[in-house]
Amino acid sequence: MSLRDRVYGWLESVYWWLESVIDPGTRSSQYYYADILNASIGVDSRWLDVGCGHSILPDWIPNQQSLVTRAERLVGLDYDWASLKNNRQITRLVAGDLVCLPFRNSAFNCVSANMVVEHIVDPVQSLKELYRLLQPKGLFIFHTPNSRFYMTVLAAHIPDWIKGKLIWLLERREEADVFPTHYRMNRLRDIYQLAAQCCFRVVRCESLNTSATGTIFLGPFVILELMIRRLLRQERFKEFRSNLIVVLQKT
Repeated sequence: MSLRDRVYGWLESVYWWLESVIDPGTRSSQYYYADILNASIGVDSRWLDVGCGHSILPDWIPNQQSLVTRAERLVGLDYDWASLKNNRQITRLVAGDLVCLPFRNSAFNCVSANMVVEHIVDPVQSLKELYRLLQPKGLFIFHTPNSRFYMTVLAAHIPDWIKGKLIWLLERREEADVFPTHYRMNRLRDIYQLAAQCCFRVVRCESLNTSATGTIFLGPFVILELMIRRLLRQERFKEFRSNLIVVLQKT
């Protein structure tokens, strides 16, 4: 194990101890998203994962292979060809864009998007395309940051070159995997309005906090971050939590 990995491991253990004291019980929102996918994907699922990148879920989410192989058909779509070439989970991979999807009408009964919606430039056109290719009662499931979360608001004012360095430090994500964000469907109110405009029914629209060990690099300020997160547990502050998990159904 390298020195860097040992340092990361020690910092993560410090973070988990602080979290257990200040904000116990919070887990990564990726686990909640994985739970919804597991509950929604069956043997008859014709499933499209948009913005699939290297994988559907982070590497540390267990039992991904059983989810991937369960569906009748799974297709991965991403506009970044380099990301598609690195995907080892999905055998059917397509390069394309959400505003003009290269699939026939009613081709799928489930579409998912993990940390993709924040990059959408035209949410109305994208939702219309998803509506077109979903079967009646088909689901669009997505996980995305909340644009009203205070750290997301702060990040919007940071230059991209600095943001890329910070993301590498906090999330160990390469700069090549960081794309422009627009946050045009990233508030609870906006999601309901856009869903109604594009003839989707909102089955689930949940704001939640997420555990994120990368914030340990905030130093002493991580204590303040955990205290704010605990405060955001209160129902009156739900619009300001860090992440959104949404399920829309084609009516």
